[in-house]
Amino acid sequence: MHCKSNEFIRGGYYHIYNCAKNEGSLFHDDDDFMFFKETTRKNSGLRMNSIICWSLLPCFYHYLFRQNWIVPAYKVFKSASRNYSNHYKSKYDLKGKLFNRIQHEKVNGYDHLLQICTDIHLMPVKHGFVDKPEDWKFSDYCQWIDNSENQFRDEILNLSGEEYREKVIEKIDRVRK
Repeated sequence: MHCKSNEFIRGGYYHIYNCAKNEGSLFHDDDDFMFFKETTRKNSGLRMNSIICWSLLPCFYHYLFRQNWIVPAYKVFKSASRNYSNHYKSKYDLKGKLFNRIQHEKVNGYDHLLQICTDIHLMPVKHGFVDKPEDWKFSDYCQWIDNSENQFRDEILNLSGEEYREKVIEKIDRVRK
């Protein structure tokens, strides 16, 4: 669904995602991945939103966001996409649009929240980049499964790192191609 300001509310959780125009690549090297990740992180802080979980793949990205303020969460991605597009087009000497329109899905309830988190973390497995999500370095999955404090996982999902890992493992065979 295309993003409209009135669909975003303070305190809401949103799965926000996008892909490259014409099935192209968004990220060619580690620097590209890191530039987009950092640009998104900086923009989320400026707009007072929380990144809950994320995964970047060569042709697309997936984020779960909590909107903490009145500014719609998707605006983080509009700004980050614009900054990244300028960087990318300059680096690779390209013209034209890099991204499709930003898409979103409002998350409704605990089960849906858990499903979106596990789906996001399993994207690299689903698309054949790795066999296990912990092997993909452009995701926050490893922070979710270690036993250090993870405020969202601990307080909202009420799961330990090991419990979350088990939820992911339960789904892993269904997502493999």
